[in-house]
Amino acid sequence: MGIGGVILALSVAAFSNEASLFSAEVLLPIFVSALFAVGGALGLYFGTAPMVFDKLSGHFWEGRKSPQDVGNVRSLKYAAELSQIHALQILAEYVRSDSMRDHTGKRSPNNPYYSYELNLVLNDGARINVIDHGNQTRLQEDAKTLSVFLGKPVWDATE
Repeated sequence: MGIGGVILALSVAAFSNEASLFSAEVLLPIFVSALFAVGGALGLYFGTAPMVFDKLSGHFWEGRKSPQDVGNVRSLKYAAELSQIHALQILAEYVRSDSMRDHTGKRSPNNPYYSYELNLVLNDGARINVIDHGNQTRLQEDAKTLSVFLGKPVWDATE
């Protein structure tokens, strides 16, 4: 977002004295840098949606609107009543990408890793993903903190 904004500002400043502001040489850099700036801003907005565990309202949700704001907890994609949470679940997933190729088209060496996810397990068996994390110890600590806060057990499938 920052790079796109800087390039956009520099492009506008550099071409502001041009006689033909609507030529391809002027519009193309402005358009491309504006795409980067807008794409970065949207990524920042949607990528920083908070996860909220609110004991006062009795709800969990992800996003900037609470269940009270939308009127119905079921209308939110990632939301549940705290009373419906049965347990917290930690799972491990081994991630490797066989589809990575270098500039010649040959498979490039990759770095496989473990990804750890924390899920809420609801009374009806449904799961809601809270977070994916690369640091197992940190995720386990966060799960224990959340477990104490909610008074729910942690099912750790990584141990």
